[in-house]
Amino acid sequence: MLGSTGLFALLAVATKLASATLPIGEITSIRFLSGCLFVLGLIGLGWIRLRRGNVKLLLARGIYGGLAVIFYFLSIATGTISHATLLTYSQPVFATLFAWVIYKERAGLGTLLAGVAALVGILLILNPVFDALRLSDLYGLLAGLFSGAAIVTIRELRKTDSSWVIFFYFHLVGLLLAAPLLLGGMTIPRSAAWLWLGGVVCFSIGGQLVMTYAYKFCTASEGGVIALTTVILATALGILFLGETPSAHFYLGGTLVLGSSAYLTLRGPLLRRLEGENGTNRTA
Repeated sequence: MLGSTGLFALLAVATKLASATLPIGEITSIRFLSGCLFVLGLIGLGWIRLRRGNVKLLLARGIYGGLAVIFYFLSIATGTISHATLLTYSQPVFATLFAWVIYKERAGLGTLLAGVAALVGILLILNPVFDALRLSDLYGLLAGLFSGAAIVTIRELRKTDSSWVIFFYFHLVGLLLAAPLLLGGMTIPRSAAWLWLGGVVCFSIGGQLVMTYAYKFCTASEGGVIALTTVILATALGILFLGETPSAHFYLGGTLVLGSSAYLTLRGPLLRRLEGENGTNRTA
């Protein structure tokens, strides 16, 4: 799982470097196209078979996930990878909100306090002063919002569809969403741009595959918490190789957001464990 977080952190760096010379629509489209071709290649080799189930939810997951990637890449290209990654990984907060509104999942005092703490953290990161509010941060926040919606749909899709079907629809619908961005023009990569673009493709697919494999050995909550370390790794890489200098507001806000996200990720399993213990006690 830590290996996947490292690959996703490198993906953020490769995207930032590629965006210096290539349009973000081109980078995003190639990222989605490579995922589609990868799955089609596995089908051609006879290694996997796709059997779709809930088409409406598959399309919804593709739309939410596709928009999340597009806004994430826009945030990286126009801002810093530290801000973009942290705001995108606020997704558990939005997932909890959507689950509460759509599926009427209960929200206890701990959930509400975590939500407030995350909101305060996000405000600290955004530093909402009119002359300092950045469009790149808005992109990152939208990426977190749509990522949260995608998480909720994936939870339901796992009841009817395999990981490969979800993976394929995510890339296919994402490619359709990113295609209009190509109208702004395309650029033929030169020299190092090929390397960074290749990194985007390899790190995105590699990170996804390693993460999927890791979930065979850890629970969703354990994996979700470990995945938050992507923010720490990406921030460190941004400081070391891109010269980024996060502010004190960023570190304080980031602590609140990551802490809240970790709590909300673990909340479900903890509640089920407590309910099981209480039930055992009552039976005894």
